[in-house]
Amino acid sequence: MKKTTFIKKLVSFIFSVCLIAAIGLSLTSCGEKEKPKDNYIPGQSATSSTSSKNDYVPGDDYGVAAKDINKGNGNISFIFRVTDNTDGNKIYRIFTNEKTVGAALQSLGMISGEEGPYGLYVKTVDGITADYNKDKSYWAFYIDNKMANVGVDSAEIVKDMEYCFKYIKE
Repeated sequence: MKKTTFIKKLVSFIFSVCLIAAIGLSLTSCGEKEKPKDNYIPGQSATSSTSSKNDYVPGDDYGVAAKDINKGNGNISFIFRVTDNTDGNKIYRIFTNEKTVGAALQSLGMISGEEGPYGLYVKTVDGITADYNKDKSYWAFYIDNKMANVGVDSAEIVKDMEYCFKYIKE
């Protein structure tokens, strides 16, 4: 009888420790990664040695060098990241006077697609086409590192926000 009670208590203790560890791990993985406040180098450009538009170098959480940093002209800017199927991440600082991310990126020729019942269905981003019918690939739209719940042509620009298209292949 004492042996059965001891085993029950031991199993209960082990289960409790495992449960506490699982909860601890799940809580730490749910937290958002804090972005550095000063993640750009003013006055420096990755593509030239002269300074224009304050030549921001957007922060890159993945350690990949930014290419062709600044695109467009305008009074408001945002970060645009492309995670593609070739060489990983490309980061741009988009300058525009447009109201939506889709309009800004389309005006610069950075995205294209077809109008559908839910808005613009983006097929090409930064010159790379995803074709779901051919190889089950598509472009997923993210806002501030979260899957967007609106289409790119409905996403209103928020100054300095990061918008991203990720190439997904099922």
